[in-house]
Order: sequence, then C-alpha cells, then structure tokens
Amino acid sequence: MKQILRKSNILGFVFILIVIAFTFKLSHCLAQGEIKIEKAKKHFDEGVRLYQSGVFSLALEEFKKSYKVRPHWELHYNIGLCYYMMGDYLNAKREFDTYLEEGKENVKPEIAKQIQEVLQNIMTMICEILLEIDVEGAAIRIDGAEIGFSPMSSPIEVKPGEHLIEIVKEGYLPYRNLFVADKGEKRTLIVKLQKYEISKPEKEKQTVENRTVWPYYTGIGFGIVFAAASLGTGILTLQKKQEYNEAKTDYLKLYNKGIATESDYLIAKNKMDDIAKEGKILGTLTTVFLTTGVVLEVVSVTLYLLIGRKKVETKSSTGVLIPSVYFEGEKRGYLELTTYF
Repeated sequence: MKQILRKSNILGFVFILIVIAFTFKLSHCLAQGEIKIEKAKKHFDEGVRLYQSGVFSLALEEFKKSYKVRPHWELHYNIGLCYYMMGDYLNAKREFDTYLEEGKENVKPEIAKQIQEVLQNIMTMICEILLEIDVEGAAIRIDGAEIGFSPMSSPIEVKPGEHLIEIVKEGYLPYRNLFVADKGEKRTLIVKLQKYEISKPEKEKQTVENRTVWPYYTGIGFGIVFAAASLGTGILTLQKKQEYNEAKTDYLKLYNKGIATESDYLIAKNKMDDIAKEGKILGTLTTVFLTTGVVLEVVSVTLYLLIGRKKVETKSSTGVLIPSVYFEGEKRGYLELTTYF
C-alpha cells in the first residue's frame, strides 16, 4: 500500500512539472508573439509615416521589414503601392495580384475596385510579349534572367525600354533578339529554332579514274620485268668474264712452260673469242634491259603524278543560320495605404 502511494506521489509530481513547463512555454511563446507584433507594428507605422511624407523607397523597406517579422497578406497592398508610386509597375502588379489572390473574399469591395483600376493603368505602362516557339522545352531568358521554358501560355511582362530575349535548347542554334519595348505595347514573337549540325571539314580526297590507272601499273610491271632481266644477263656477263679469264690463264700456263703448240694457241684464242663475243652480247642486253626498265619506271611514275590521279579538294560550310522572327504588332494618382494593426 505504501508503494502504491509512493508511486502515485511521484506521478503527481511529474504531472505538476509538465503543467508548469507547458505553462512556461506557452507564456514564452505568447511573449515572443507580442514582441514580434510590436516590432512589426513599429516598422509598419514608420512605413506609413514615410509614405505620407512621399519617401516611397524608404517606406517600401519598412513595409518589407514588417512583413518579414510578421507576414500578412494585407501588407502586399502597401508594398504594391510603394512600387507603384516609385514607377516600378511590374513589381507593383505582382504585389497587387498576390494581395487579391491571398485575400480573396476578405478584400473589401472598394479596395478591390481601386486595385482593378490601378492594374488597368499599369497595363498601359508595361509591355506584354507573347512567345510562340516551335520547340518545346527551350529555356527562355530575358536580360539574362531565366523565366521559364517553352511553351508559355501567358505573355511575358517587361518594363518599357531595351531588352534582350534569349532562347536556348540543346541541339539548336541559340536565338537572340534585342528590342525596345514601348508603354502599353503588346507584341507577339514567332520563333523558329534552327537545328544545329556540326559539319567537320573533310580532308583532301583522291579519286582514281580507271582509264588513267592501267598505264601506270602496266609500266611498273614491265619495268620490274626488264630490271629482273637485266639482273640475269648481268650475272651471265660476269660469268662469261670469269670464263674468259680462266681460259686465258690456262693458255698462259702452257705458254710459260714452253709446251704450248700453235694448235693450242688457236684453240685457246677461238675459245676466248667465243667467250668474249657471248659476254659482249650479254653485256649489251644487260644495258638495254636496265635502261628500258628505268625508262618505263620513270615514265609510269610521271604519268601517274600528272594524270593518273586527280586531287579533289572538298570544303565544308559551317555558316550560321539566322532564325526567322516576326513581330505583331503617365497617369499615376496618390493612393491611400491599408492598415491592419
């Protein structure tokens, strides 16, 4: 029984601690919330004062600070008014649209009517560009800032003045258009991207004509045959020379020994004459074959270089294609701020 009572006391004590901690946390959160509200109200009141003094840029900063501390949809109206009075109509339109979208039925009818009048006036101060691109998924940039990908169903709103539109997609030539937008202008751009093909310069090609090739190969072939023949006859000529020298040596041996007769002399002389005659014929044939072979080779190579093959130079064109583009073709009142504190 005592153990049960002891456990009950412990649980009760823990419960009390939890309640105290929760209460402290709640008080802390409420205190923090009040501090945020007070800080946001301080920035808001300063923004109102600056706006009424005509210092719209500083008023804008104060309203932004107030929104950062304590975001509220009604602040978009005051921020939009500051942009509007500063002539920054694009940001003003964005803030007013956000105000109407987030506020919905909470927006007072008279305020909604006032905003619609302001928006109508803003549309006369900005330029609308409708892009019609024939390729899907192309990145669209205006003045270096990416705003989306094709296709785009709604027009792009830009300030009056000079702007650069860039449309980029892999595999296509990049499209660029520098233009000047006028107040209230509505413009349609029809862009046809051109496919980008990389053409590499071709190397020199040599084309062979059959009617001029056969003399080259024929001449080369006969030249080789005559060269081989000259080699063979040259070897035979050297052999005949060696035979001539051997016959002469044999006769001189007999002559030196004193045993050579007139008959031996005649036999040796006739033999050497026959060998010399055959060697002379072989030497002449060697010269003729060698000369003919060399001439055929030279003529064949010359014909080949001059008319045997024609060199054809091919050049590739990598000209840039330019996409076709077609074009189709300050009243500002002083407004009252809203308050929500």
